[in-house]
This record gives sequence, C-alpha cells and structure tokens, in this order.
Amino acid sequence: MEAAAQARANTTPELLARQRRALKPTTGAQDAVATTNAVVVTEASLRTFYEQHNPANTAPDRLKIVLQHYDGRHDKLVQDLSKRYGAAASAALCAVGQQLYADRRRDLLAVERMQERLEARRREDRQRQEQHLLDDYSGYRHGR
Repeated sequence: MEAAAQARANTTPELLARQRRALKPTTGAQDAVATTNAVVVTEASLRTFYEQHNPANTAPDRLKIVLQHYDGRHDKLVQDLSKRYGAAASAALCAVGQQLYADRRRDLLAVERMQERLEARRREDRQRQEQHLLDDYSGYRHGR
C-alpha cells in the first residue's frame, strides 16, 4: 500500500518536469529510434516495458502523464528510455509496440476481408433474386 502511495506521489506533472533531463542519444539509441518510426507507443506497451524495467512506474497515472508528455514524439520517448535503460530495453518496447500494431492490423484486415465476403454474398443473393423474379415474370407472360 505504501509503495502505491509513493508511486502516486511521484507522478505529479511538476515532479516529472523536474526529473526530466536533457539527454543526448547514444548510437544504440539511434538504432532503436530508427526501428521505431512506424511504432506508436501505447499505454499497454509502456506498462509492459515498465513492469520489466522499473515496476514503480507502472501506476496508471504515471503512464498517462508520460504518454501525454511525449504525445506525437514517441521516437523521443524511445530515445530517452534507451538512454536511461539501454538500447536493448527500448528495443523490447519497440518489439511490444510492433507486435500490438501487427495484431491490430491483422485484426483489421480480417474484418475487412469478412466485410468484402459479406458484400459479395449480398450481391450474389440480389442477382439470384432478380433472376428468380425475371424467370417468374417471363413464365407469367408466356402462360406457364
């Protein structure tokens, strides 16, 4: 309970601003940043990262503050994490983010394919109904 209170106390925006340091990228950080251009760091991936590397930072308020601070600058977030925890650690964050992105993309593509199949089936059903109506109408006109 005391650890949770301490974690909450360490999440105020003022304290985070004081803790922030000007960091210069290392060569390992540049490699990590280069691989993350297409990665969006999510709360889930950041939580997974902090669970492994700094469990005190897993408080939801802390995660939201960090994500708000780096909003639109996820490459800088990865660069700063790489400086603090090492390039291998930030590469793990990138791997989690890329996996989440790949899973989401795969799910969206599956939904898109199902929608296309459903639309094709609806078109086939409409064509069958139209053909059936034409057959009925032509049979009626020819006295069948």
